[in-house]
Amino acid sequence: MKSKDENKKVVVQKPIEKKKRSQLSYMEKKELEQLPEKMEVLESEIEALDYQMNECQSDFAKLKELSDLRTQKEEELETLTNRWMELEEKKGRISFNWIWRKGNFLNSHYMYFY
Repeated sequence: MKSKDENKKVVVQKPIEKKKRSQLSYMEKKELEQLPEKMEVLESEIEALDYQMNECQSDFAKLKELSDLRTQKEEELETLTNRWMELEEKKGRISFNWIWRKGNFLNSHYMYFY
């Protein structure tokens, strides 16, 4: 026969750890505030390059120059977008905002992590 003490289960409760949010430094906050404006400028420049490329379709040298410049601007925009997403994630919120200018496709989704 088992004694009363043998039938008892010992429950050890682990302390609940709250997930700490990484706080942005002052410089990161300033950078995060400035990134959307920089991204909009690059998007406008890409749009202007698209227009210029449509206007000079017969001048292949100019078209190549504009195409290379557009590729450079797109890479800059991608770098800024990735940095923006990194800072938003560090702040505690991830925002996905993909805009396909020519495809008229907009997909915005906000997720909050607490």
